[in-house]
Amino acid sequence: FHGAACLSPRGTRVCAWEASDVSVFRSPSGSRVAERSVHAPVRTALWVNEEALLIADERSVVRCVSDDLATERWSRVCAVRPVLSLARSPDGRVCAAGGAQGVELFETARGTSLGVVPFATTGALDVSLRQPIAVGPEGRVVARVDAHDALEVIDAETHEPRVRGGLVEGEVASVEWSNGGAVLAVAARRDPTVRVWDGATGELRDVFEVGDGPFDVYALAPDGTRYATASPAGVVQLWEVRSGVMLAEWSSAGIVRDLRWSPDGEMLAACVWGDELHAAVCLDRALRLRWRGELRASLEPAFVRWSGDLTRVRVVTSGSIEDRDAGTGAEVRRWAITTERALAGAEWVGDERRMVIVTGRGDGPA
Repeated sequence: FHGAACLSPRGTRVCAWEASDVSVFRSPSGSRVAERSVHAPVRTALWVNEEALLIADERSVVRCVSDDLATERWSRVCAVRPVLSLARSPDGRVCAAGGAQGVELFETARGTSLGVVPFATTGALDVSLRQPIAVGPEGRVVARVDAHDALEVIDAETHEPRVRGGLVEGEVASVEWSNGGAVLAVAARRDPTVRVWDGATGELRDVFEVGDGPFDVYALAPDGTRYATASPAGVVQLWEVRSGVMLAEWSSAGIVRDLRWSPDGEMLAACVWGDELHAAVCLDRALRLRWRGELRASLEPAFVRWSGDLTRVRVVTSGSIEDRDAGTGAEVRRWAITTERALAGAEWVGDERRMVIVTGRGDGPA
C-alpha cells in the first residue's frame, strides 16, 4: 500500500486511497465497508462528518460522497488548481479546497461554490500538518501558514487580508482553532510570542510574550481561554488568551517533552525529563501539582495522552508505553516497544483501544 488515509471525526470510519482506488473501512474492526474507483488518481480526502466524505483528484475535481461510497452528493471542478489540501469549518457547513495560490470555498450540503479566496502572498502550499489551511466559523475567514512560515488570515467575502506575514523570524510552532472556532492562536518557536485572533472576525486580540526566551512545548485549552507553554528551562506557564496575563507558573526541575490538556480542560499532563528522574506529572488548572509518577523509560522524546473518559494517562516513549491512573498517577500497565527511529508523535484511534505511533528521522516520517 503506497497511498494515504484519513480518519472520520468520531473515529468510526477510515478512508484509504491508492492511485484512483478508494476504500472505506470500519474502525476498529478493520472490515471493508465499500470501495470504488474515481476517474483520476486521488490527491487527498477529508471526512466532513461520519456520513460524508470529500475526495479531491489530480484533475482538481472535488466530490462529496456518502460513507459507503455509493452516493455522489455533488461533484465540482475547482477553480483552484491543483487541489493540494482540503479543510472544513468548525461547524462543517463550509468546506475548502486549497491550492498554491488560493482556496475555493463550497457549501458542504450542495457543493455550491462560495467563491475563491486568493492568497495575498506567494509560495506553494505545504500539505503537511505544520502548514495547514483552516476555515473559520461559517467560512467567513480562511487561515493558512505559507511555505515561508508566514500567517495569512483572509476575509472570505472581501478577499482582503486581516492578518498577513511578519509573524516570526523562525518557524511557526502552532496554529490552533479553539473548539467552535472562537479563537485562532498562533505560537512562534524562536520568537517567544503567542498571537491571538478572533476566530469569527480575524481581528487581532492580543500579542503576548511567553517568558524570556523561546519555548518548545505548547497547548491550547479546549475552551480556547488559556494557553500553556513550557520553556527549554522546564518552566511551565499558564496564560489567559483574552488578556495575555500569566495566570500561573510551575517549575518542572527538568525538560518538559510534552503537554496535553484533559478533554474537560481541568487538568494538564506533562512528561518531564530530568538528569536523575524521568516522570509523568499531572497539574490542575492552576498548575498545582496533583501527582508525579516516575517513568521507567530511559529514551526520549515522550508523548502524553489522556483517555476520553479521564481515567487514564498514557505515556509513549521510544522504549515503552505506560498507562497511569489519572487520579493517583499509579502505573496500571506497561509495554516495552522498539522503534528504529526517533518517536515523532502518538494519537488515540477511535474508541481508544488502538493508538497510532509515528516515528521519523531526517529523510522523512514512517
